[in-house]
Amino acid sequence: MTTATMSSAPAAPAPVRIRNSLDALLGRVTMYRLVAICLGVLTLLAFALSFAGVLYYRPADLAATLLVLLAVTYGSNRLYGAMFGVHPHAESGLITAGLLFFLLWPSTEPLELLAIALAAAAASASKYLIAYRGRHIVNPAAFGVLFVTLLQLSGGVWWVATAPMLPAVAALALVIAYRTRKLPIVGLFVGVAGTLMVGFRLLDGDGIGAAIEYAFVMTPVVFFGGFMLTEPLTLPPTRRQQLLLAAGFGVLFALPTLASIDLGFIALTPEVALIIGNVVAFALGQRRGIGLTLTGRRAFGPRASLLVWRRAASVVRYVQRG
Repeated sequence: MTTATMSSAPAAPAPVRIRNSLDALLGRVTMYRLVAICLGVLTLLAFALSFAGVLYYRPADLAATLLVLLAVTYGSNRLYGAMFGVHPHAESGLITAGLLFFLLWPSTEPLELLAIALAAAAASASKYLIAYRGRHIVNPAAFGVLFVTLLQLSGGVWWVATAPMLPAVAALALVIAYRTRKLPIVGLFVGVAGTLMVGFRLLDGDGIGAAIEYAFVMTPVVFFGGFMLTEPLTLPPTRRQQLLLAAGFGVLFALPTLASIDLGFIALTPEVALIIGNVVAFALGQRRGIGLTLTGRRAFGPRASLLVWRRAASVVRYVQRG
């Protein structure tokens, strides 16, 4: 009698194991929930830095602004959902409020809080009014800021672009870019915008250190790339188009460093650059939103399930891990 021995499969290389572990960890939450969690972490950090006296903004300003944004985005989402007969996406509203929190000037002044409320309401409305086949065309937070800017009530200050916030912003932006598989797009945007801004500042007489600090610390280039550019609904459908658009975003983002760009009725700002890119992305290809109903679920093991979704003309199967 002979005894057969089965050799174990070779262990995966360390980079593969690390990537698989990271995918399993991040795959436990949806993309929207991950972005909401990252914004929540940044919000808690902002309050901690404010209490410590590191940030210019007072805790009361941050608290009042955040409460108004959360209340208005939640209420307006519910209202617009009822008006248009759709179920509002709660996490999408949280993300919109979180983004606006870092874009608008924090305040406890009633008139400024009114402007903040209008920005939140306009951002929510854009998801329903500026949309095509279930896909909103422009970034809601950017549109909210543009709306109050055009009314001359407020404007985008992007106060998240501060040195104490940068390490956390960069780390979380990297997590989001990895989770959404948009690392090349974010990297290209940051590279193009950063290189141009550093070059423009050098031409203006700055030293290399000051130019780099301006580009990557004093502007919201990292936050813009990780938290705004990665929104899938406002990107064109193909990877090549996304890369071309990212490079174009980088140029638009950097141009105001060279000179003030007046578009006739408004200056070129990060939120305006984002909306211009959103419109170009929409023109490149219209992807239709798909409504799905979960019809079945079968477990393959403790960490994998087969989900079966039904739409009008077909059945979609999706393997969920984690």
